[in-house]
Amino acid sequence: MQRIYFVSGNEKKYEEIKEIIEDDCPQIDWKRMEIPEIQAKDIETLIRRKAMEAFKELKRPVLVEHTALRIEAYQNLPDLQTSYFCNSIGNEEIVKYCCFKDKFGAEAISAFCYCDGKKMYIGQGMEAGKIVESVDKVEEGFGWDGIFVPKENNPEQKTYASPGNQKCKRSMRKKAWDELRGFLTGPNLDYETENDKICELKELIRKKKVMLFVGAGISASLGLPSWDKLIEDLGSEEGYEGELFQSYGDNMMLAEFLRKKSPERLYESLRKRFDINIEPEVLKKLETSEIYQMIEKLDFPVIYTTNYDALIEKYYEIKGREYAKVAVIDDMEKVKEGNPRIMKFHGDFTDEKTIILTESQYFERMDFQSFMDIQLQADMLKYYVLFLGYSMSDINIKLLLYRIRRNWGNSTKTAYIFTATPNEIQKQVFMGNDIIAFSGENADKKEGTLEFLKALCTD
Repeated sequence: MQRIYFVSGNEKKYEEIKEIIEDDCPQIDWKRMEIPEIQAKDIETLIRRKAMEAFKELKRPVLVEHTALRIEAYQNLPDLQTSYFCNSIGNEEIVKYCCFKDKFGAEAISAFCYCDGKKMYIGQGMEAGKIVESVDKVEEGFGWDGIFVPKENNPEQKTYASPGNQKCKRSMRKKAWDELRGFLTGPNLDYETENDKICELKELIRKKKVMLFVGAGISASLGLPSWDKLIEDLGSEEGYEGELFQSYGDNMMLAEFLRKKSPERLYESLRKRFDINIEPEVLKKLETSEIYQMIEKLDFPVIYTTNYDALIEKYYEIKGREYAKVAVIDDMEKVKEGNPRIMKFHGDFTDEKTIILTESQYFERMDFQSFMDIQLQADMLKYYVLFLGYSMSDINIKLLLYRIRRNWGNSTKTAYIFTATPNEIQKQVFMGNDIIAFSGENADKKEGTLEFLKALCTD
């Protein structure tokens, strides 16, 4: 059974739900994430939206839950806004109001939604009960557990918070899970293993037949900005709120705007963010980075990188490894047999003219006639390619993958890509073009990448 992520900002809720479902679903992990709750008329609409937002973020099987408490004295409110309502008013005030109205009826409703990337499956459960009839009877507990008394099979009139109530065996959440569990424990959760392809890639790496292509996701593991965050920050320096700035166009067009406005300020801002020699905290993290340790251990003969930083070069220096950094054609003279060659595909700050950042700079490179492009074509004829630290939706990677297939023609060579956030549809499309896409089960991007690299390093 594949790992499932329960997505919620509430750890206590996760602990309770894990107790309810772990016998049926042992590989359940918690992903802390606050999901905005829409104004909805029914719980099914709300829970589907929560599941969609969770899946869009993780691209993995996700489980979400929502609970509503309907109180007779409040004319069946707070309903879908239970959490906000109860946290704002407090249990004692709710009891006081019920006493004032002399109405204590209540019912608790829960809904689960499981999304596997193809469909959403919903289970609902309800338990009738009442609110305690005195402030003196309010008990300490999770949320409103200390004021809700279930009606059925509860002769001692215990609240959910009372010792021995066994809430997890009889609650509205348990009933909702029971409705959903038939699918989750069925054959739909059987997934094919990627072990054979991992072993195939490991053997190619061992034989020095693979070159690495490194993207911003690897630098981000040490706190450097992603492409989106970089553009957002640069826009902020021009007086724009980040989200508003990004609404004006894609990142390359926005970079074009910034370059035309002030190229000097743009490059100075980039240098401040990516010159690791002036970031002692980054260097400290680099020295102990397991991801960079694994990359160095795998000992790729050629590493291409679209990153502007010098983290790979610096790590090799820390380890006393000789290498050759290549940003312009003259740098090829420094290449020595047996030493890694690090190709700065989008440029290096030692020569600002090599930097590829803006829309027009990308378009100029699309004629594929620069030294770097010609060298890449030569290397692609010699090596298999592993992409690391990229999104499969990155247009630049899509273009590179297209060029690889075009250059290889009828060759039996395969390209490989690992992405921390999977996309099953793109994965199937890639497979049809002899491109193997890996994505780990771990939703933490840094940990998932490290697990993948460790799998390549194992004997």
